[in-house]
Amino acid sequence: LVIDGSGQIGIGATTIQQLLHLEKDDADVGIALTQTGQRSWSFGIDNSDSDRLKIGYSTTIGTNTVATFTESGQLGIGTSPSQPFHIKALHTASGDTDSQVIIEDTTAYNSSPASGIAFRGVFNTGGSVTNLASLKGFKENATDGNFAGGLSFQTRVNGGNMTTAMTIDSSQNVGIGTGSDSLSHRLHVKNSGGNSTVIAESGSGYARFQMVGTGGLNYIQSDDALSFYIGADRMILDSNSRISLSNNDGGGTG
Repeated sequence: LVIDGSGQIGIGATTIQQLLHLEKDDADVGIALTQTGQRSWSFGIDNSDSDRLKIGYSTTIGTNTVATFTESGQLGIGTSPSQPFHIKALHTASGDTDSQVIIEDTTAYNSSPASGIAFRGVFNTGGSVTNLASLKGFKENATDGNFAGGLSFQTRVNGGNMTTAMTIDSSQNVGIGTGSDSLSHRLHVKNSGGNSTVIAESGSGYARFQMVGTGGLNYIQSDDALSFYIGADRMILDSNSRISLSNNDGGGTG
């Protein structure tokens, strides 16, 4: 134990670098905290695991580890990290959902509370960073006690601001390109600058919009034709704009 002239304390350290400096040669080094008869925690370097910094609920470093830090800046919760942030844990019930991560906004209930994740990246040779996209969960109203919530996905064009690309509201209606518009249908597609296009594509066979039950709208790739299907092809529009009708109930003209 050494106390230098500036009041810094060294244990095992010949050159003291901090107010408290612990040093060991080729061994674990750390601090243990114990509440008598209760829980113990340790914080230190695990010599047996590439000298990673670990926090655990044991006086032995590397035992019952809850967090691991690597020298490259990776953080693992419940695991040895393979990415900058890596969580491994059983999902935990929180209210009426299961999760491993909670992001909570402290904004007042009537001031548009929202919790989200922003995705950022470098966009020029100077290394400048900006938001590229985001994901946000939000409260839909300013009513006390009303917790109806939705989920929105934001993207941005070059030179523009973040814009809502898709929204799923509390009624499970989906809006694509609708921005802040109220959603009144299960799927609402909007293109403010031109036509709205929805593409269903199949490598072979049918590309289909299936209705509940046996109804649907099919593109028949082999015939290059559009079929209105209710249990069978009832009307077919071919590539020459010809329409053929079929009636299979025996009560009409096909």
